[in-house]
Amino acid sequence: MLAHRGLTVRPWGVADRMFRDEAMTLLEAVGLGRYPDLPAGQLSHGDQRAIEIAISLALGSRLVLLDEPTAGMSTFETQKAMELVRRIATERKLTLLFCEHDMEVVFGTARTVTVMHMGRILTEGSPQEVAHDAAVRSIYLGASHEANA
Repeated sequence: MLAHRGLTVRPWGVADRMFRDEAMTLLEAVGLGRYPDLPAGQLSHGDQRAIEIAISLALGSRLVLLDEPTAGMSTFETQKAMELVRRIATERKLTLLFCEHDMEVVFGTARTVTVMHMGRILTEGSPQEVAHDAAVRSIYLGASHEANA
C-alpha cells in the first residue's frame, strides 16, 4: 500500500499507524480478521489466496485476474475460496477474469465462458451454452468417451 501511494519514505512505525485500520478492514472483508499478526506463510493455501485478494483490493483494483484460483485446494477450500471471490466481486463491483480447469468452478462463477483449445478460441457464451456445446463436450467434458462406453 505504501509504495502504491508514494509513501515509501516514512519513519518505521508510521505505516502501521497510518494503514492498520485499512488493513484490518481488508482482512475482515476476506475473512481473515482473526489473523492480523500471523505470517501469511502459516495460513492455509486457501487463506493465502484470500490474502492475495486483499492485496489486490488494497491497490484499488477494479479488474482482478485470477490464474487457476483453486489449484491445489481441497473441495472445501475450493468452495470457500470461490464463495469469497464471488462475494467480494459483487460487493465491490469488480470484474473478474480467470483461467480455471475445474468446470464446477467455471460454471458456478462465470457469466461468460471462453473455451480455448490448442491456442485458439473454440467457443464463447453463457455457462449453459458452453456446457451444451458439442465440441466442448467432446474435447473437455468427455462426451465422446461416454458415447463409446
